[in-house]
Amino acid sequence: MSDSLFCCTNGAKLLLVVLRIAIGWHLLYEGLYKLDTLSSGDPWTSQAYLENSTGPLSVMFRGLAGVTSAPSTPDNVTIVARCKSRMERFDRFYRFDPDQKEVAAGELRFVKDQLEDPGQRDSQLDWVLQYLQPDSVLTEGSLTSSEKWRLATARQIWKDRIAEYSLRFDNQLYGILTPEQLAKGRVPATRSDVVVIDQLVIWGLILTGACLMLGLFSRSAAATAAAMLMLFYLAMPPLPGLASNTEGMSHFLFVNTKLIEAISLLVLATTYSGCWAGLDVVVAKLIARKVESRTAEMDS
Repeated sequence: MSDSLFCCTNGAKLLLVVLRIAIGWHLLYEGLYKLDTLSSGDPWTSQAYLENSTGPLSVMFRGLAGVTSAPSTPDNVTIVARCKSRMERFDRFYRFDPDQKEVAAGELRFVKDQLEDPGQRDSQLDWVLQYLQPDSVLTEGSLTSSEKWRLATARQIWKDRIAEYSLRFDNQLYGILTPEQLAKGRVPATRSDVVVIDQLVIWGLILTGACLMLGLFSRSAAATAAAMLMLFYLAMPPLPGLASNTEGMSHFLFVNTKLIEAISLLVLATTYSGCWAGLDVVVAKLIARKVESRTAEMDS
């Protein structure tokens, strides 16, 4: 480890330490912010992020949120059934009064009418509903590479549309709640997996962020944080044709801020920045003294 203390110039060491502290603060604040919302009327949860997952691993991430894969041959019934299921969960949790039940039923009818009215449906959804027909699925083995890519894109758009309609319907239902009902928080996840994931994310961000800022177990903290960010990246990778390649006013293709930050953390994991400026130097001295004491005992 002593050689690593002289691996680069003092200027480079300073910048690496600043990078470690900056990323540590970002992770720590994210974790503390999410933790603070748990006691509010709008607690943070990874439910929507997992449900809206896109990309190659979307089936796994959506499965963690209790969402089954979208059928190969889509239809409007699937979207309406999903919204109806959401309405029933809201009713069980918030106990709608008769007026709210009537309004919620009206919102469900609006979704159904919107899907059945050719003048209101978006062209992209129409294309998906027409393209993903049984014959497309049955002959998939004979498709060319470009046709397979087009089929995969259509299926991904179909999954995204289900998530979009569900989220939009949820927002409509939240709009009819009373302040007392809103005080109960959001509808809890149907699976305990999401609750566990939420706690792992929150405390993972807090602990790795704090360790990076303090320079305590900095290499392990950097590697752990990089693994977390890579999971966030894989849940919504900015691949061509997916909605996740835009974020606010920014646009991404293959590379986004999560990937860049994960790579930066991996770089930090290869250094001893915690010994340059941090509590790792204290830990290293304590370990060295323990080893020396143990060696002296064995020699005597």
